[in-house]
Amino acid sequence: LSERWRLFAGTRLVRVEAASWRSDGARALRFAQNAATPWLALGYSYAPGNMVYASINRGFEVEAVPNRPSLFVTAGQLLPAARSTQAEAGWRGAFGTGKTASVALFEIRRPLSDDRAVAPNASGAALERVAEGREAKHRGIEMEGSWQLSRAWRLNAQAMVLDAVLDRSLDPQLEGKRATNVPKVAGSLQADWRPAALPGLLIGNRLFYSGERAITRDNSAMLPSWWQWDAWATLPLRVGGIDTQWRAGVENVTARRTWREAPTQYWGGAYLFPAQPRTFRLGVSVML
Repeated sequence: LSERWRLFAGTRLVRVEAASWRSDGARALRFAQNAATPWLALGYSYAPGNMVYASINRGFEVEAVPNRPSLFVTAGQLLPAARSTQAEAGWRGAFGTGKTASVALFEIRRPLSDDRAVAPNASGAALERVAEGREAKHRGIEMEGSWQLSRAWRLNAQAMVLDAVLDRSLDPQLEGKRATNVPKVAGSLQADWRPAALPGLLIGNRLFYSGERAITRDNSAMLPSWWQWDAWATLPLRVGGIDTQWRAGVENVTARRTWREAPTQYWGGAYLFPAQPRTFRLGVSVML
């Protein structure tokens, strides 16, 4: 718009297709939906390399009724598409030598389906799934920073504080409860070292932390907080006139046994996913 003001606008065209059936061909389900999700942002550069901005965008939420005729009167049907909204305001910039940072405040409103009791049908089903029976509201702040301490050392840090709750629900007792599988706090710290004695070699270490998460809607079951340490090294080498990039790493160095995720499926079941055990990786990329 001018030397300091910039306007960003766009849209994403989305087509979602899904199909499922039992091994004997029963309970077949197939659907497709199209949508356009626009976004808009305005940025102001008050100094070289520094910008404040605000943005808003729409999301596309697709859900179907579980294909269980014994429970749902509309089993297998596609629900009307719902729209989520995300608003964000933040700052990105550089200060000093080799220092960059960003801060973002955001709010996400995401409609979710929910079940309500209805008169039983001929099959005995007595539940109806409503397209926008709940709404989750996510409000938080996300921060990131990078600091080049010297020619050999670089630090990167990230942190997020998030308040994710059910703002509206067909069941009033669930209003104000934490959204499932979302931590209140998460963060990471990464240190990269480039020893002067071996040009090109990079040795990295990363610590990641995630706060506790709710497993069930009523928050009666919680997933404990956890942390993990990963380490790796990369080295470019020229072999026989060919450029190669060698990588070696260890994930979960301390072999901690933790539960990392607890997603709830659309039909109500919740799964616990453990962290991978200590894992060694070795790889090479060849640039021809």
